[in-house]
Amino acid sequence: MAAATIFFVWYAVIGYKWAYSRSFKKIQRSMNERLVSNKHHYELDSQGITSTSNVGKTQNNWEAFEVWGIYHSYVYIRRFDGGIVLIDQRLLVDSEREELFDILKAAGVSRDSYAK
Repeated sequence: MAAATIFFVWYAVIGYKWAYSRSFKKIQRSMNERLVSNKHHYELDSQGITSTSNVGKTQNNWEAFEVWGIYHSYVYIRRFDGGIVLIDQRLLVDSEREELFDILKAAGVSRDSYAK
């Protein structure tokens, strides 16, 4: 009886917190792994840029973008809310890259004068 009482007191004071923190860390670790390994797939069309990932799917119309530029091997396109779409130029052939630049120009997205 005393052992059961001691276990109950230990679980009520320490064990519950330990079990809760352990399960919380396990859930957090699985979420972090999912978000860190998250890769985006971008589709560009006349409407805008559609981003698909493990988390969800997002449609950004061309009117949502403010400025674009080139930084090292990436084309970045910044939205009015500060969000950025990064596209690796190495994954685009020359015709796709030129088409992207033409679409951005036609949509009225200005070129960033500070871009490298």
